[in-house]
Amino acid sequence: MKKTLIIFLSLTAVFVLALAVLIALNGKAELHLALTHGYLERVGSREVNDVFFKYLTEMGAWVPFAIAALLLLWRVKEGLYLLVSEGVTALMVYPLKRLFAEPRPKLFFQEAMPDVTLHSVEGVSMHLHNSFPSGHTATVFCAMLCLSVICRKRPWLSVLFFLIAVLTGYSRIYLSQHFANDVLAGTIVGTVAALLCTWWYTKWRGRWTDYSVVEKLRRNR
Repeated sequence: MKKTLIIFLSLTAVFVLALAVLIALNGKAELHLALTHGYLERVGSREVNDVFFKYLTEMGAWVPFAIAALLLLWRVKEGLYLLVSEGVTALMVYPLKRLFAEPRPKLFFQEAMPDVTLHSVEGVSMHLHNSFPSGHTATVFCAMLCLSVICRKRPWLSVLFFLIAVLTGYSRIYLSQHFANDVLAGTIVGTVAALLCTWWYTKWRGRWTDYSVVEKLRRNR
């Protein structure tokens, strides 16, 4: 477990540091435009990017909970580990959203730079309020760290999980739902929440949690 955790946390630390430097060296609006309009001018086709990020962003929404449900069928402990971790993440994210009540990119640019037209994706509604921190980013970083721990026998998967988390975080910027600083904060919150629950996961002992739901049903027949 230590190896997979170290790999994921090391990559996350580099990402947090790099993003923090970008935020420190650039204005909030300028960086957002560079990461959206600038990206569109340099990488791939707009149509492909729109579809890719529109669906990838769901990795920070309902997908981790679907994964947790599937894990419960395999082993109760792992499923509960992911569910509890996501619950703790939500308990950290939503009070912070209410506390800071930051405008999202659409509202921010409408008020500060009304001449700017933000990139939008068909079928995606851009929200206006509670931008900080990014809940999707927190959710996906929490989930991917937990999956790295669960898949501890395959350390290389930690790199894949990290890439999924970073791309999902970026999707929130690409879709103009969040600013870079929201994604940075979401990364930290999700990682901290998962680490707290990982400590609990390693200490918790319960014979019933070592079985899957399917096995429990078979045993009760």
